[in-house]
Formats: sequence, structure tokens, C-alpha cells
Amino acid sequence: MAEKKKGFSIGDYNTPDFVSNLDTAAAAVQVIEIPIQSVQINEKNFYDTSNVEELVKSIALNGLIEPIIVMPTDPIPGAVGPAYRIISGHRRFSAWWELSSDDPVKYAAIQAIVKTPANEIMEELLLIEANRATRVMSSADTMKQAERYTDLLGRLKEQGVEIPGRLRDAVAEAMNISASRLARLNVIRKGLSDKAMAMFETNALNESVAYELAQAPIEVQEKIFASSKEPAKMTAWQIEERVKWRANLDKIKCKGEQVCNNRDRMFSEKCKDANRYNYLQCVQGECCKNCSRLYTCASACSQFSDKIKKQKALERDLKSKEKSDAETKKLNLIAENNKQWLRLGYAREKSGVEYEEISQALRDVQCYVWPCKASMDQYENGECDDSWSANILGRLNADALAIVARLFRCSTDYLLGLSTELTVYKGEWQKADEIHPNNGDYVLILKNKSDVIEQTVYFKDDFMDATDKSTANNYVKDVEYWSYPPRLPDGKKFPGQSTIEKLARGEKP
Repeated sequence: MAEKKKGFSIGDYNTPDFVSNLDTAAAAVQVIEIPIQSVQINEKNFYDTSNVEELVKSIALNGLIEPIIVMPTDPIPGAVGPAYRIISGHRRFSAWWELSSDDPVKYAAIQAIVKTPANEIMEELLLIEANRATRVMSSADTMKQAERYTDLLGRLKEQGVEIPGRLRDAVAEAMNISASRLARLNVIRKGLSDKAMAMFETNALNESVAYELAQAPIEVQEKIFASSKEPAKMTAWQIEERVKWRANLDKIKCKGEQVCNNRDRMFSEKCKDANRYNYLQCVQGECCKNCSRLYTCASACSQFSDKIKKQKALERDLKSKEKSDAETKKLNLIAENNKQWLRLGYAREKSGVEYEEISQALRDVQCYVWPCKASMDQYENGECDDSWSANILGRLNADALAIVARLFRCSTDYLLGLSTELTVYKGEWQKADEIHPNNGDYVLILKNKSDVIEQTVYFKDDFMDATDKSTANNYVKDVEYWSYPPRLPDGKKFPGQSTIEKLARGEKP
């Protein structure tokens, strides 16, 4: 009875003496010294052999910790002795070769273990297994490794080696990865565009992003890359979203049921700012004509250009009108501010109140809106602007406004422009030691401990007698309260008013 052919198992080849990190003593293998000129690079090696600077430093400091694995090959022209081809240790050999340029004697030969695979298939399987056991594999390395494994095991199967189960499962088991990941890597290998593949192979594109990209048509992949500022930073979710957007855009039909010619521009506009405009019709697969951003979108369809031009012309006219209205409003505000400060300046001058008194009185009630002295002087000279500082009456609360009115000895109506009469407190009695009338004002007074109302005038910062016999020295003493008398009809005067007018002109009464 014929002996049953043994099934293929990668474990038959993945033994300690087949990998580069083996324990040479335990495996009873022989390590020999091979001149570096007799060593060839294996063309079947697809692993990255660049960036050996750190390895060069390590070997220079610690020596070659693990020997390379080689196999006999055809003699090298011009070389003396047998030649060998590397199975495992390409990066170590590159580092050793670089060191030999500085010290040709010390690094003239390299330690190696010689293996003799049965055929080319076994040679490449050994190369893959040795590198897989000693390298930190990138996703691109794993993808290439899976491709080679699939090809090699397929060829072994054709030669009669029994591969149990499905070939994909055997490859996944041999590589110690899941069958689903193997399927994803296969999708990436077959579907990824050249530009994306170049980034994937340099680890600039992670596996999940590459997988999402590879499921899209090459044209869509190129559009995604062209419309993204930093494609290497995109996530798998962002790629998935962009693929959906593109699919929706391809559904848009123009007149005659033709595919929308504007879809590339719309796709590019959307990708520039992926976090905004998710409500747009183009993202949902609808035409520009009903889009809320038709008049502002940089990628709006050209068939609406006339409509957009008219709308933009209307918007320009509207902006021009708004600008004109704003300028008119500004000028009106400046004029109103000048009127305010004309009244304020006149009242302050008449009352003789200084800036420090106003500032202190307002600070006492925690009001800090009165402008600085320089600005106050500027405003009182009719040089107001439209700033918030100049619009003082619009910022004073009721308490602060009352304080300013008392300091200026006028009414709040006068300050607010509701009255043109500066004097105030008609019919109201004021304490003489707190508030004074204006010089030249005719007033009624009450003396201390007296309930008799007398008439007098406030002249030269004091109360004086207002009779016909008054002189500049007839001052009234002990005034406790004062008040303005009622307003007389035009042409009428209070007793003694003529005397006051003469005194004001410097004449003798």
C-alpha cells in the first residue's frame, strides 16, 4: 500500500535552526567566517534595508550578535572561493559593509550560518520565516509577505504538497495573522492607487485608512488625495465619508440625464472643509440650483453663473447702501456727541467744577465711565468722535447722571437736551453749605433758626442783600437753605434785580 503523502505544515520549516535568532549552540549549527566580497544580496528579499545608522553603531559597539544566514550560490566573477547568497540578515550585512569602509581588516569577513534549501520555493520560505521572526513587521511588509506566501504555497500545492483547508487559511496560519486581516491586506494590495501605495509602504498611511481607500475606484482615490491638504493625517472614517460623498455626487444628473460636469469641483470644495456644510445638497447627491450656498460657493455650477452675477450685483448695492447708512449714522452720532459735550462743557464752566471733583464723585458710586481729562477737554472743544467714550450720557446710569447734575448745578433735563434752561431746582430748597447757585442768580433764602423767607442774590460766591440800597459789601450771614423763585412773565423783574444787574456791570447801585 502506497504511503500517504504528508500534508504541508509551515511548522516543518519554522524550526529554531531556520531563523536568524536561533541559539547556535543548542541547534548544533556551524558558524563560519565568510569574506564580505563573497556575499550576494538576495533578489527575492522585499523587506526594507534602509536606515541602518543605529545598527551600525550597535555592531561597532557590541559586535555582530546574530550571524547572518546564507546559502551556497554560483561563484562571483573575480572573487576567490565559494560564493553565498543571503537568506536572512540583509540589514546586518549592509551595516557590516558600511563599517568595512572605515576598517577593512576588522570587518573583512562576516559570521554566517550556511543553509541549503531544497529548492527556490524553500529558499524564499526560509527567507520570509527568518525575517518574520526577527523583524518588527510593518503593514506593508506583512502585505508583501502574504502575497509571497500565497504564491509559494500555491506552487507547492501544484507540486503535490498537501495544503489542508483553504489556501488563504493556510497562509494566515503560517503568518500567524487572522484570515480577515489577510483579506484586508489583499484588498489593499489589489485596489490601492500607486500614490497611496507609496505612502502605505513608507508607513505614512496606516492600514485602516489604506483599506478604506482601496475599496474605492482608483479615480476616486486620486480625487481624495488631490482635494486633501494632508492626506497622511486622514482617518479611516474620513476616507469612508469622502467615498460616500463622491458616490452621491456621481448620482447627480444634469439636463439630458447626463452626469454632472461640476462634481469634481463640488467634491474638492467639500473636502477642503470636511467638518462644515454637511447639509449641502451636493453632499446629499442633489443639484446646485436649490443649494443655500449657491451664491457664495466657490464651486457652484457654471450654468447658474448669470443668476449668481445678478445676485452678487444686488449684494454689492446693498453693501454700498449699508456702508453709506453706517457713515451717516456715524456722522449723526458725532454730531449728537458734540451737542452733549457742548451742554456739559457750558454747565461745567458755569459751575466751576474741575475734572478731579467729577471723577471722585463718580468713583464714590463705582461709576468709571467718565473720560480722562485730555479726552474731556477735547470733547468740550467740539472734537468728538463716534467712540463709546464720547457718548457719555448714553453710559451714565441714573445715579451717576443725578450726581453730575448736582455738581453742575443744573437739571438732568438740561444735560439730556430736554431743556435749554441751565438753572434748576425751581421750587426746591437746597442746603447752602452743599450746593451754591450760579453767580448773579436771584434766589430766596432761609436763615438759621428762622422761618421767614427773604430775597437775595448770589454774587461773588456769596449771598448778598438785594434791596435798592445794596452794596458789594452787604453780604447775608447764616444762610441755611436757598431756592430759586418762580419764573416771572417776560418783562417782569424781582425786587432788587436792577441793583444786581448794575453790580454785575461794575456800576454803583
